[in-house]
Amino acid sequence: MSETAVVEARTSALAGRAAQVGADTLRIYTLASEAYVAMLEAIDLARERVRLETYILRDDQLGAQFAAALTRAAARGVEVRLLADWFGCVTTSSAYFERLRQTGVGVSLFNPVSLLRAHYLWPLRDHRKILVCDGRVAFTGSLNIGNEFCGYDTDGIGWHEVHVRIEGPAAAELERLFDETWETAVLGRPWYRPPPPRELLRRLWTAARRQPPRSDAWSDGGQLRILRSGTWRDGRTISRVYEGLLKRARHRVTIMNPYFIPGRRFLRALKAACRRGVRVRLMSSASTDVPPAWYASRNLYARLLQWGVEIWLWRGAHLHSKVVVVDESWAAIGSYNFDNFSLLRNLEVVVSVSNRTVAASLEETFEREKPLCTRLELPAWKRRSLAQKLLERLAYLLRYWL
Repeated sequence: MSETAVVEARTSALAGRAAQVGADTLRIYTLASEAYVAMLEAIDLARERVRLETYILRDDQLGAQFAAALTRAAARGVEVRLLADWFGCVTTSSAYFERLRQTGVGVSLFNPVSLLRAHYLWPLRDHRKILVCDGRVAFTGSLNIGNEFCGYDTDGIGWHEVHVRIEGPAAAELERLFDETWETAVLGRPWYRPPPPRELLRRLWTAARRQPPRSDAWSDGGQLRILRSGTWRDGRTISRVYEGLLKRARHRVTIMNPYFIPGRRFLRALKAACRRGVRVRLMSSASTDVPPAWYASRNLYARLLQWGVEIWLWRGAHLHSKVVVVDESWAAIGSYNFDNFSLLRNLEVVVSVSNRTVAASLEETFEREKPLCTRLELPAWKRRSLAQKLLERLAYLLRYWL
């Protein structure tokens, strides 16, 4: 994608998707190019600190724009740190990161493969997408950094993404999450073990002093919470919140996710919601970048359709958005997939919001994409070939490794 295409991105969604949630202002981006423009602008406006954490960072035109913005920030005295996942960036040239280091940008790759590191046997990946500038403005969601993620809103061949901009106290919380991950990544400590007692006490003391009180009364308006998973203390935090919301759902549950292979507890809660008369809608991708996970998720479709779940398959290149909306009042946007990597192995982050404006915006996104989808019907779905069914079943049996 050219720089001109990014700069000339449409602004209609920018104008219509702002919401005040407590002390935080949120703006939702459903077009990747708009999100990239806002992220680059935030980096250029930073005066003290820039923290960028991503799973994929391509060495292409868009990657060059971000490298240039980070370099400009470092040149004017801003402390810039870049944390990228080693596996997600395995095709990105080492020269790209070395050039950034030479300009004063702190660069660290998360969990690189090394035969000298026995704890690498735990296949943990940093799947988060976080940008924080000066502890005041933050971005997170599903969006990696690369040309191919822009195409949906320029030439119709790219990925469908949902990203969110946060201005307020929650940005500082995302910065603290980044700093904790950066510290552990630089030290090379095994992620599945707790830190030493002295460091653990320091983190707990810092969290108690800085983090605002939290509430689980999600039905009340104006609440925002940063959910995290992947470390020794919060492995199932996101999944448990989702399960709890399903159990309390009364009207409608809307899900957009590319890899829908949830665990048994989530499926039980989903089935119970359908039995209570809750309308459950799932939008996933008709194509995929991870075929085994895609086949495994398709093995669940017959069961979901029998329960009454509406399944919509998006026909574009790839629907990569990770969104959950419950009862038109609670919403979640983040990096979390409904698969075992997100549940057990990846570092993930989700912004959970109790706010009708945010929920309505995401419901609107779902409705807008429906004409680009094919709705599955149970009779037609059952008529697929035996070979297809066997392949899907085999992939599902291997779901714990997908």
